Amino acid sequence: MWHEFDPQRTYVASGDVGEGGGGDYSVLYVWDITDLRNITMCLKFESNKISLTEFAYVTTKILALYNNPYYICEKNGVGSGYIDSLRITYNYQKIVQEAKNNEFGVFSHVSVKSKSCLWTRDMMTTDGFGFKIYDKDLIDEFSTFVKKETKGTYLSYTALAGAHDDHIMAFIWLCYILQSEIIERYYLVCETFQSSLGNIYPRTIQ
Repeated sequence: MWHEFDPQRTYVASGDVGEGGGGDYSVLYVWDITDLRNITMCLKFESNKISLTEFAYVTTKILALYNNPYYICEKNGVGSGYIDSLRITYNYQKIVQEAKNNEFGVFSHVSVKSKSCLWTRDMMTTDGFGFKIYDKDLIDEFSTFVKKETKGTYLSYTALAGAHDDHIMAFIWLCYILQSEIIERYYLVCETFQSSLGNIYPRTIQ
């Protein structure tokens, strides 16, 4: 934990779910998104040994420390069981609903992942957004997360062979919820700004 809860600030959580067998990591971040010029990492949890139900339990305990903010994570594969545990076993309902049929969690098919990665890149290169990141694992994964050539319409992004993308996917889901058309479903946008290209983006969130 780098920053404790402040009732005057606005928070969101993002995560990525691993299987818990010593391979991919389950990762949880909490972010201060009060001012998108200074998006601040507040807390990180990671484990590649924790089970889905244990991770759901730990998630609810951590998010309670920040007054139960909205939480975004992937629904694919093992993520579906994890989200069910959050909702049914631990009664955590503030999960972003961006999946098919308005289900809880994000169904990360190729078009959603491609759009999310491109939007993340735009946020990191657009004046008006700023990030304060303390986690070296996330920073290291940026160097091994690369564009993959495909025959389809959409660009694909993935970790190089032997590398992981668990931390960076949790970061990408943070950026995903900060898109103008999505953030307004869950938070109040108090102020916007116009980029040099004329696009309107959210700035302060409540």
